[in-house]
Amino acid sequence: MNLTRHLRNIADIVLVTLLLLLLIEGASFLVIQSYGAVQSEEEEANSLETPGKPNHGPEQARVRAETGEKQKYTYKSFIGWQAEPAESETININAQRHRVTGFETAFPDKPTTHLFGGSTMWGTGVTDSGTIPALLAPKISQNTINYGDKGYNSRQNLNRLIDGLADISEGDTVIFYDGVNDSMQNCRSDNSPDGHSREGQIKDLMENLDKHDFMSSAATLFRQTYTYTMLDRLLQRIDISTEKQQPNIATNCTDPATAAAVARFLVHNWSATEDILQARNIKFVCALQPNPYTATGFVPAYSEERRKISVLSVYPLVQKLARSEKLACFADMTDIFDRDYYLDNCCHVNRDGNQAIADHLKIEMDKKR
Repeated sequence: MNLTRHLRNIADIVLVTLLLLLLIEGASFLVIQSYGAVQSEEEEANSLETPGKPNHGPEQARVRAETGEKQKYTYKSFIGWQAEPAESETININAQRHRVTGFETAFPDKPTTHLFGGSTMWGTGVTDSGTIPALLAPKISQNTINYGDKGYNSRQNLNRLIDGLADISEGDTVIFYDGVNDSMQNCRSDNSPDGHSREGQIKDLMENLDKHDFMSSAATLFRQTYTYTMLDRLLQRIDISTEKQQPNIATNCTDPATAAAVARFLVHNWSATEDILQARNIKFVCALQPNPYTATGFVPAYSEERRKISVLSVYPLVQKLARSEKLACFADMTDIFDRDYYLDNCCHVNRDGNQAIADHLKIEMDKKR
C-alpha cells in the first residue's frame, strides 16, 4: 500500500514537472515571437543611416528585417548547406535554390551567365534587384542565374557547378567570385586550409553524436527549445551569451605554410573548374574579389584585425599562383573601387558597389569574346 502511494507521488511530481516545463516553453515561445515582431518593426523604421553604420540606408533596413525570418537552410551533400525556397518583398529564392534575379529567361535565344560565389554574390544587404547578377543582366543582354549562397567558398562553388552542369550550355559564361571566404574562413584556427566556414561546427556536432551519453543528448535537445533561445537572448543583453562562450578563434595564416595551402586550395579549385568548362566550350571568369583590406585610394569605414591578417597573408599568394599557373580565367578585382561602398568588415557592399562590380565583370566577359 505504501509502495503504491509512493509511486503515485512520484508520478504526480513527474506530471507537475512536465506541465511546468511545457508552460515555460510556451511562455518562451510567446516572448520570442513578441520580441521578434517588435524588433522587426524597429528595424524597418530605422533607416540605419547612423554614424556607426556608414553606407547603410533604407534598403539595408528592409533586407535586414526580412533576412532572419525568411532565410532558412538545410543540409546539402557535398556542398554543406543550401538556402530553402523563400518569398518576400526583398528576398526571393526559387525552387532551384537560386536567389531570383528577374532575368533568368529575360533574353530568349541568348546565352546565360551563371554566377557563383558566397554571400557577396548572393547579395547580403541588398534586395533581389540590387545583387550582382541582377545588375549585370541588362548590361550584357543575357540571362543571369545567381548560384551564390552565404559562406560558400571556391570548392563549394565547384561542387554546385558540377551538380548543375547539365543546365549550362556551350556558349554560356560561368563566373566564380571568390577570395574572401577562402582566406578568412580557411585561415581560422578552428578550420582547415581546405575546409569551409562550418567545418568546426560540424566537427563539434559529430563529436557529441559519437559520445552517445545522456548528458550530451539532453544538452543537444535543450539547445533546440524556445526556453534555451530565450535564455540566450537574455544573456546577450548583458553580454554573456552562451553562444559566445567559445575559445577565441585566431588566424593560422601568420604561418606562411598555412597561408600557402589556403591559396593553393583556391587556385586549384579555379583550375579544375577551368578544365571542366574549357572542354565544354563554356567561357569562364574566376574573379578575386575586392574587400576592405585590399582597397587603394580610400580608407574603408570597417576593419577587423583577424580578417585583415588573413586576407593580406593569402591574397598576394593567390595573385602570384594564378598568374604562374597561367589561368586564363583569372581576373584580379581587388582594387576596382574608387570609393567606399562597404557595409561591414567582411566584403559586403551596397547597391552602388554591386553596380561597380557588375560593370567590371562586363569588361572581363568582353575579354573572353
